[in-house]
Amino acid sequence: MELEGESVQWYKYGWEHSYLEMITLVILMCLALMFEVCFHQLMHAMERSYLYGDEHANTALAMRGSSRQFTESRTRHRRLFKEFVSRVAGEFMSLGFLGLSLFIFSFMSGFEILVKTLHASPESVTVYNHLVKLVHIKLFLGMAMYFVLVFRVVSGGVRQVRKWEQLNLQRIEHATSSGPTDSPDPDFDKYLRLRCHFLFKLSDWQSKEPTHFRETCRTLGIGSASEGAQRKLDLWLHDKFSFSEYLAINVEHGVCDSIEVHPLTWLVVLLIMCSFAVIDRLGRLDSIGLGTPICILLAFGILASMQWVAVRKHRRILDRARASGMDPAQPLARSESVYTEKPVVRIVKNLHRHYNTEMITLRVLQIVLFLISYFFASTLLDLDGWRLHAKRTWLYTAGFVLLFSLLSYSLPSSVPTFLALMALPPYMDDDNLKMFFSVLAGDVHSHRCRPSDDHDDVLPHQVADESEDDLPHQVAVESVLGSFPWSDDATESLS
Repeated sequence: MELEGESVQWYKYGWEHSYLEMITLVILMCLALMFEVCFHQLMHAMERSYLYGDEHANTALAMRGSSRQFTESRTRHRRLFKEFVSRVAGEFMSLGFLGLSLFIFSFMSGFEILVKTLHASPESVTVYNHLVKLVHIKLFLGMAMYFVLVFRVVSGGVRQVRKWEQLNLQRIEHATSSGPTDSPDPDFDKYLRLRCHFLFKLSDWQSKEPTHFRETCRTLGIGSASEGAQRKLDLWLHDKFSFSEYLAINVEHGVCDSIEVHPLTWLVVLLIMCSFAVIDRLGRLDSIGLGTPICILLAFGILASMQWVAVRKHRRILDRARASGMDPAQPLARSESVYTEKPVVRIVKNLHRHYNTEMITLRVLQIVLFLISYFFASTLLDLDGWRLHAKRTWLYTAGFVLLFSLLSYSLPSSVPTFLALMALPPYMDDDNLKMFFSVLAGDVHSHRCRPSDDHDDVLPHQVADESEDDLPHQVAVESVLGSFPWSDDATESLS
């Protein structure tokens, strides 16, 4: 026991020290065991949490294909709740390491050495020791609040992905039924029009994105130089492309990126904290009091921007789909676009294509959410503030509660919608293209595993000869596609 820097032996006999140590150890081990059991139960539950494909596997439509088809499709997806729990465990393990480091530093008289180096008064040892421990608790509480917000993002992502999968099943049911295809469900109508917009933009690839067009034809086994290649591609995509899976993979990728606390994010946070320290030292200003309203305004600004982009793009897609008379239930007819782009719009779209702007936005949002969480924790644990400036502290606390309520309400819907819309043309970047071709190859393989149905005549019975620039890719295509059920000549033409 330490009292005013001197070690005092509080026990008279050795058994007294040993007795209290064993009692303390038993209590701590019981708490650790309870936590371990609860954590393992939680991880076991997360192993059975929702994964894209569960809705397909639970319906009668799954009987049309093999179980292998769903198994291979599900390997491309992630259980978001499991990823979240694993990341939370890792972050709190890091905080435990920080607690151990602080104990070793204090045990090795690190604070005494620090006081001597800074030529501070001996009483500063207790002050520094208390401050460091309080900052550690603030960091712990701030991380807990941050992961509460991330959990809301994860839950919103899971809910949206499940909804898309259900809507895709509904589309398949309508496509296979002989009755009317009109549905009173507005979500279903929006989903069909988003899918129609996606396929309509892809129909322009032959003239605007010839490289992407050839790659898509290679994946499907369609000769890109053959007659009617674009029409065959449109028919196949309209009938068999899993648009819901493409959206799901993009949302899962973005949400998992939000779960991870990247080194670059930590570096930016460190630079911001260092700048606050410089402001405190040179400007003699309260950086926490100054940074709190700034972070609140940034959070509102980023959320408002994401919501504005999502609503504006969504509305334009739906309006154009209605104005052009597109029928989501029918394959697309080739037509030239009547819309002309302004130079500024073209520059913005090129920026989105070459840079993963949605990930950059999420990283900035991640930094702001972490700073808000830490400032909220700092406000709650500001003992001097509660004692000396109670009204201001109450005002900040009420503002943070209101902000967290708004964030918890808006994040589950705004983040998945933003990620989905930014994965649609003309904003598809390299990461989106990789996911598109991954889903496309999976669709080809899954339909190859299925028994022949009424729609398998979409692919050509005879693929025309490819151009010379397609030849290096033929071996890779053959390994992906194998033998087509539509025609034996399709595979033979690739060899």
